[in-house]
Amino acid sequence: DEGMGSRRLSYILYLVDEDPKWEVEEGGRLELYTQDDIEPSAWLVPEWNTMAIFKVDPGRTFHAVEEVYGQRPRLSISGWYHEPKTEQQQQQQQQQQQ
Repeated sequence: DEGMGSRRLSYILYLVDEDPKWEVEEGGRLELYTQDDIEPSAWLVPEWNTMAIFKVDPGRTFHAVEEVYGQRPRLSISGWYHEPKTEQQQQQQQQQQQ
């Protein structure tokens, strides 16, 4: 992903079922890591109608989604907020497109 280095925030809007509530045993948790973590430093269980927003520091913070073990789908919408390109980056992009 060419824009990975400009990501600053990541978001996940959970669309899992409201009832029954998503259980830890079903997997699908958001796992947050720092640069030195082997195990996640934090977890978040998907919950209906919630949004997770977390800082992205490329090369220093990482995230993953645990495997889903249950029978229900773990539905979500996710994306990133990117920092604006510098003038120099915009010029380089324009030169590459020519």
